[in-house]
Amino acid sequence: RLARFNRQRRKLVARYYTQLGTHSALLLPERGDAGHSWHMFAPLLQLDQLRIGRSEFIARMRDRGIGVGVHYPALHLFSFYRQLGYRPGQFPNAERIGRSTVTLPLFPSMTLNDVDRVCEACTRILAETRR
Repeated sequence: RLARFNRQRRKLVARYYTQLGTHSALLLPERGDAGHSWHMFAPLLQLDQLRIGRSEFIARMRDRGIGVGVHYPALHLFSFYRQLGYRPGQFPNAERIGRSTVTLPLFPSMTLNDVDRVCEACTRILAETRR
């Protein structure tokens, strides 16, 4: 089943790229289709181009019935690493990525229509909140 699941996820990801590839307020992950399992689709919100933060984006997607995940938090900000002496500001790129990455729905039982619905909601929110 894994090969079939991976084929389906690649098909869905291709649709995400087609639908979202032109939005400057959203930085899509590198393609890397060959051998990629696409277990998640995690673009970065370009927050400097938006009037909202990630949590507001997630809330607006949820209001439209679409669950959005959060990946990847900056590890050095977790309490364990803070106890080891790591502090905010030490890894600004990790912090920026940690603040702006979202995980859009992606699972083998999704349809292209499901992806279209996610993309439509995402596109509307980005347009409504653009600086």
